[in-house]
Amino acid sequence: MKTPASNTSETRFNASLDNLSKVISWAFPFIIATIVMVQYYYAYDSAFPVFMLLFLSIIYLFALVFAPQYYVVHTEGIRINRIFKNVNISKNNIQHIEIIPREKISNAWRLFGVGGLFGYYGLFYNSQMGTMTFYATRTSNAILIKTTKNQKIILTPDTPEHFLAKYQKINKSE
Repeated sequence: MKTPASNTSETRFNASLDNLSKVISWAFPFIIATIVMVQYYYAYDSAFPVFMLLFLSIIYLFALVFAPQYYVVHTEGIRINRIFKNVNISKNNIQHIEIIPREKISNAWRLFGVGGLFGYYGLFYNSQMGTMTFYATRTSNAILIKTTKNQKIILTPDTPEHFLAKYQKINKSE
């Protein structure tokens, strides 16, 4: 559901994780701990378990800080809020925006990105849509943004109909 952001010309849209992402995100720390404990048991006099713990922890933190937290529709365009380095899509760069069915992005291959740990984000590809940039937290509720540079960006707000209506309302009023 949409909730107003601090500025009245902005509307925040939640981006909840789907069940698969929740399971992966919550299970990953336990998997890290299990791997490190097993390695420590078999190589307790080695530094390898410590390096493995650091490596897997860095992956986990990297996935967390770049994962989409929520989306904001505002007069200048759309913002994907993340813990580190938000992504802004200027309305001048948006050619078309629409809600698309789940089937259009299903079977997407991850070219470079994250596929479940705190969401689905990065570069993906499928034969139906071609190359896409995901800033998604689920595999449903997809919004496709086509840019003037022919990029395809996928967002997954909890309420895609409200998201699209708000974006269209803001752009019609100017």
